[in-house]
Amino acid sequence: MTKRMLGVVVTVGIAVTSMAALAGCGSDSRMPGGGGPVPITDVPHQLAATTCDKVDTCFAAYAGIFDAFLGDCDAQLEGQLTDVALQRWQMAIAMGTLVYHDDLFASCLSQIRALGCSELQSGRQPAACEAAIEGTVALGGACNIDEECAGAAYCNFTGSCPGACTALAGEGMACDADDHCASGTTCQDSTCARVAARGAACGGGTAPECEAGLFCIGESTSMMRTGTCRTSSEVFTVAEGGTCNFETGLLCAGDLSCAVMGSGTSATLTCQRGVGSGAACSFGLPDPCPDGEYCNADTSMMRYTGTCVRLPGEGQRCADRLFVDCAAGLDCRSGTCRRTQRIGGACMTGSDCYSNTCSGMICAAPGFCAGP
Repeated sequence: MTKRMLGVVVTVGIAVTSMAALAGCGSDSRMPGGGGPVPITDVPHQLAATTCDKVDTCFAAYAGIFDAFLGDCDAQLEGQLTDVALQRWQMAIAMGTLVYHDDLFASCLSQIRALGCSELQSGRQPAACEAAIEGTVALGGACNIDEECAGAAYCNFTGSCPGACTALAGEGMACDADDHCASGTTCQDSTCARVAARGAACGGGTAPECEAGLFCIGESTSMMRTGTCRTSSEVFTVAEGGTCNFETGLLCAGDLSCAVMGSGTSATLTCQRGVGSGAACSFGLPDPCPDGEYCNADTSMMRYTGTCVRLPGEGQRCADRLFVDCAAGLDCRSGTCRRTQRIGGACMTGSDCYSNTCSGMICAAPGFCAGP
């Protein structure tokens, strides 16, 4: 957890060549309702539902791409918030370094829903959220998590635990992460720097990152080539049958898949409609098959056609693909689809647990200054 957007805070990002996105806007039947007090134990569920609903609506144009890389948003985010953030909040509350105001959290959710998509992407926390989970540690005081620090500050560990509450760094100041930089800047090459606006040069190892909601199209760090900041409406424009290109940012409109047509070195990328269950398919992004299925094309042999088959279930061998390779709620571990375990579940290593902490072959709550 960081102080940026509380647990919206778990930065949900996609990278497709030079593109990255963090989620944002809307409401549907999953959204928690009511404006009364919210017990802190309910915060992970309500925050995850609100955030993942925003992913679906703000970024509907590339929801399929998002799902291909990250899988089940609700399960992943709620698991991390419950088994990591909540555990640490409760420890801090017991120590008196954090105060949770259960009567303010409903307002926090309302303010998140009211944010524009680009505002949510910036990761900045609405005022009601900061008021609901209030840090009491002043600058210079000992801390274990960012939320303990009062005001615009973060917990600076500098190799030790506990750390010290430190003011957010301004433009031109040294940093280790975006969360250490003041509003309007991100941590770029270990320095807090302004972000680039639409149409401006970006990336390539020499230019700044794009501001929230924009994609850096055409950059290449290895070739020291900058890109240009573009909006989603400028990127997802190619109609059915048109040529798509991830490097240049010509991506398919609507729910079309950027599919590989042909084989070997003569293959091309073309925007195609999705296909039905069990149908013939072409490897593409997002996957052209229905939810819960994938195109089993053998890309390792430069063969890009296959059949829509079900994603492997628990205990089955993982699918051999670039993206999510198991059914919803499962992860590929040592070649087998397994369910990420909650606290108390069996584990071999920390990666088997949402808490990233395995003790005595049982998933355990993370300590301070440790884990994700």
